[in-house]
Amino acid sequence: MNKIKNFVKQNRTKIAVMMVMCIMVMVISVCFASGENAFSSTTLSPIVTALQGAVTITDIVNLFTSGVVVALPLILVWFGARWVYRRFTNAVQGGQD
Repeated sequence: MNKIKNFVKQNRTKIAVMMVMCIMVMVISVCFASGENAFSSTTLSPIVTALQGAVTITDIVNLFTSGVVVALPLILVWFGARWVYRRFTNAVQGGQD
């Protein structure tokens, strides 16, 4: 039981983010799975119709590739900075390179 408590204490931010992401996926999937009747309100129907007409598969692919193009260098910089930080702290603490 202590292992579970310690795990939750150490990773509560990650757990919260995963829960929020799961809830978002469920809400979105329910909205799109029910089709056009998901937005039965008359105030939202013009917005939904405009979005359905404006967003194409090409737009989604372009958005995805743009996200990958932006995220990949950031991920590489993150791992590079961690590597430099570890090398520096090991060199200072242990007197090694």
